[in-house]
Amino acid sequence: MKQTLPYHSVPYTHIHRGSKKVCMMFSGLGYHYEKPLFYYSTMLMLEEGIDVVHVHYSYNRDFLKQSLQIVADTMMKDIEPILMHILETYSYEEIIFIGKSLGTVPILHNFMKQDRFAGATMLLLTPLLNFPELFTSLQESKHRGLLVIGDQDVHYDKQKFQQLHETNFQVDVIKDADHSLDVHPINAHASLTALMNVMNNMKKSLHIVKQH
Repeated sequence: MKQTLPYHSVPYTHIHRGSKKVCMMFSGLGYHYEKPLFYYSTMLMLEEGIDVVHVHYSYNRDFLKQSLQIVADTMMKDIEPILMHILETYSYEEIIFIGKSLGTVPILHNFMKQDRFAGATMLLLTPLLNFPELFTSLQESKHRGLLVIGDQDVHYDKQKFQQLHETNFQVDVIKDADHSLDVHPINAHASLTALMNVMNNMKKSLHIVKQH
């Protein structure tokens, strides 16, 4: 159920089951939490005994035509009060961030650079790595996590992505997949297989981080 803070207009959903871990989810511009990647990510987190928070910000189609700094600042103003409320109100010991497309901007631009989240797990779905600042942030990150992108995504560059193998991220490039991770030419079975592989790798990432 969506709720809002008395002092903040952006709604959020908090699936609270008393866990010591929480997963903050940040959606894409048009890719919301009922879509497959988030629906099954949410299910996976609950299966793993992890609480979930969906932040329901909303922007118009031209939002990304602004500078990256303005985009990141706007998103942080929408996300930060909710994140702070969650962390101050509940005694979470571990945090996981999942972002899809636009939702990777605050992770790469802000949260990855904050010492308080040095131990957080970062799960990046189709990140907007055409922005040089975001690519550099990822290259310099010491975080562990997962990055998933399709090789037909406009933000995929084979040469650039080879540089990411030096990071602590598992990089999963899905053949013939677009920015929604749908496989083309239209192929339901291949798209479902890709989705299942993403969930399997996400689960592995959670357990790899758990061991360190």
